[in-house]
Amino acid sequence: MPAGLKYPEIRSDSQDFLRGEALVSNCYRKIQLQFQVGYSDGIDIPPTVTVPAVVPGAVQLDWARAHEYPPYYHGENWKMYQWMEDVFWHYSAALNILPAEGERVILCSKGIDYQYRIRVGEQIIYEYEGMFRHFSVDLTPYLTGNDMLYIDLYPVPKREGTNGRSQASASCKPAVSYGWDWHPRLIPLGIWDDIWIEIRKGIEIKYAEFSYKLQPEQKKADFRFEFESSEACSYRFEILSPKNRSIYVSSGSCRPESTRISGHLSELSLWWPNGYGEQPLYRVRLETESESGGRCAYETRVGFRKSELVMHEGAWEKPDQMPKSRSNPPITMQINGRKIFCKGSNWVPPQIFYGCITENEYRTLLTMAKEANFNMLRVWGGGIVNKDVFYDICDEMGLMVWQEFPLTCNNYSDDLRYLSVLDQESQAIIRRLKGHACLALWCGGNELFNKWSGMTEQSRALRLLNKNCYILDQDTPFIMTSPLSGMAHGGYHFREPDGREVYEVINSSNNTAYTEFGVSSVSDESILAMAIPPDEMFPPKLGTSWVSHHGLQAFYEDCWTCVRVLEYYFGPIKDLNALIKYSSLLQCEGLKAVFEEARRQQPVCSMALSWNFNETWPTAAGNHIVTWDRRPKPAYTAVRDALRPVMVSAKNVRFLWRPGQTFESELWALNDSFDAVEFGEVSAVLTVDDAELTRISWHIGVLSPQTNRRGPTCRAVLPDLDAAELVLTVFSSESAALTSVYRFRLAREEKAESKAAVSLNQ
Repeated sequence: MPAGLKYPEIRSDSQDFLRGEALVSNCYRKIQLQFQVGYSDGIDIPPTVTVPAVVPGAVQLDWARAHEYPPYYHGENWKMYQWMEDVFWHYSAALNILPAEGERVILCSKGIDYQYRIRVGEQIIYEYEGMFRHFSVDLTPYLTGNDMLYIDLYPVPKREGTNGRSQASASCKPAVSYGWDWHPRLIPLGIWDDIWIEIRKGIEIKYAEFSYKLQPEQKKADFRFEFESSEACSYRFEILSPKNRSIYVSSGSCRPESTRISGHLSELSLWWPNGYGEQPLYRVRLETESESGGRCAYETRVGFRKSELVMHEGAWEKPDQMPKSRSNPPITMQINGRKIFCKGSNWVPPQIFYGCITENEYRTLLTMAKEANFNMLRVWGGGIVNKDVFYDICDEMGLMVWQEFPLTCNNYSDDLRYLSVLDQESQAIIRRLKGHACLALWCGGNELFNKWSGMTEQSRALRLLNKNCYILDQDTPFIMTSPLSGMAHGGYHFREPDGREVYEVINSSNNTAYTEFGVSSVSDESILAMAIPPDEMFPPKLGTSWVSHHGLQAFYEDCWTCVRVLEYYFGPIKDLNALIKYSSLLQCEGLKAVFEEARRQQPVCSMALSWNFNETWPTAAGNHIVTWDRRPKPAYTAVRDALRPVMVSAKNVRFLWRPGQTFESELWALNDSFDAVEFGEVSAVLTVDDAELTRISWHIGVLSPQTNRRGPTCRAVLPDLDAAELVLTVFSSESAALTSVYRFRLAREEKAESKAAVSLNQ
């Protein structure tokens, strides 16, 4: 930690934001501030130069913009930005506000990253460490009418005696910013979410919270609404249906203290995940009026649902040896009393400088997730807790959120200072998110029980998170980390270094949930042009931007581009088009194989969440299925088709076939829906370079809700050809929506293992 850091403190004159929106009438006025920013060598040393700041954003981008730095995402330019993590940054903005009698000037912030103090002139009025707490501070006592507001930022926190991501292990900063196999070391600082001034007069709602309990019959709920006003007032409380019909009204008067309204609702429409029903959102509204005529209102949205994690069928029978010990922990998601197979991906920040993420960017990506038949996103613990609008959109779209706290792949300190920061940050996160219908699961963090982290259930950070989740949101499930016993992370390649293909890996697995798995592919030319200088574009080589942009040496020399794997299957890779084409093909087929096999492994398996959905900057290669500029890779379509609620699937055993071998592929009918489905008759046709080799038919008939059925196996002896494409097409003459296509490679052994054309070292 930099010299001069103080023990974190929340001043008594600050308060957390309301969950929801404070709607104003005659008592609020909103002012946007115009900030400048500069850096210095000390917290008390003013900057010699300041530049205009874009807020929300990051100090690195402000400085780079003013000094015409080249884009950080091209080539090795990102290295020019790294020095900025080790200096003190200072925001300044003119207030020039002199409140009238009875008015208060309130600074409102949704996030400043990371440790900072706030001053009016030389008077320090607020200090905090953390980035996820929404707060407001009354500036009124410090104003003279011609004032300056200052926000002083300390350098990036780094745990002493460590390097890389381990430097984040004593802070709540996203560990990914310290460097990862798909993210460069660029660590944002600055005002990363909205900040503004409110001029308030008269009554205000200081606190409001709506909670409910669904009754066993699900259509009824008992609710409680608590609020606190700043002065005595009359109030009107109302709940409106998704069709804007009033279903509950209460009115009365209250003192400036906590007021509770309790009631009962019936004939509710339940909120369901995408693909299982609608997402009705009710409005909860409070209007207050003081004796002097001041008015204030508050409104939030609510989706009624019950979220649980339960044991899978047969779980209590394992382990079967004596003395019996612990079974695998529950990871089957149950919404409103019905089991849901969770289909989706891991979500990472859409931008390195996460302050720049916009509502439009969130909405575009989340719409793509919904249209890919996702019903869950795992918000990975190495990244951020997203801005409010992310969760609002997930509420609307039926995308369940698995929310992790900002801990990943580190042994997070039992130091009391760190725990105090984690305590206040986690409480702020829980209070902010717990009312969202989309919030399905809390998780302590990513890969904390692995040997590279070394944490256990006795680690104080995890015990603290468990306690806070129970006290503040006990109706939402909590798990310590992912994976737990019985769950799986990996693999991440089409062909493992030991020679096993993705088909063998997944077909021989038997896990309760696959919460990280992937297959990488090379990015398309437009993304590569953003990342790689023209003279380094092809072939990929060590010592070039292919390394910085994670195409090579991510874990080992050829990861994530995997040129040697491509040449094993397809022979020499002679140009960029071939590199992109073949790697995209393997990503498509590999992800389909895992998603569909995970579904076949129900009811023991209950989740399939790929690594990963999106990316934070333009990479040379990676596991994502949507590019940095929000375009689908070919694998996006493959995943979308593999996650159709109702489909006919082929269980395949390998990608590379040899002449004379007997091709085999087992057909399956999959039905994730709540309805029985009439499949009728389907056909499977195997072609070799478009020439039909064999055909089989299967009359499936009716398939019960949430049921899979094994069918016949398609077999054929493969012809003696040097190299060819094998295509298995499964289709129904009655429904084009059931069509599934699988591609394979037929090649002689000497052709498949011919000498590589691409050298990584020359």
